[in-house]
Amino acid sequence: MQKKLREMAEEEFIEHYEKYTEDVMSNGFLEMPSKTNFASYMNVPKKDVIYWYKQHPQAQDVLNQMTADVIIEGMAKKKYQASSGAFALKNWCKWTDSPKQESSGADNTKTLMSEKEAKERLKAFNAEQEGLIRFKKAD
Repeated sequence: MQKKLREMAEEEFIEHYEKYTEDVMSNGFLEMPSKTNFASYMNVPKKDVIYWYKQHPQAQDVLNQMTADVIIEGMAKKKYQASSGAFALKNWCKWTDSPKQESSGADNTKTLMSEKEAKERLKAFNAEQEGLIRFKKAD
């Protein structure tokens, strides 16, 4: 599998990773989904998994989301400590505590609106809803 993993197409790799994450969940979250544990699951050296990740950066969003889903599920079921789960989400899945103010689009982080803009949009939405309620009462 070692040589094959390095040459594996993205779709096939993702299918193997999905099966791995399903196994982590069905086995009671006995381990966190990580590159090291995935390498062990695939019976290949960790360096081969890391090599594959570096060769396929476009697949990392999907793999990170799959990893995050398992970690969140494990935290919700109290199988993982909140602190270690939060650490994994930040460091392995590229989550952040606070939104980035600027986004070049290259790292796929979303820029959130300012508090002022959010309040303005909420005020406009509430006014629109109030108008709809008045319109319905007039019927």
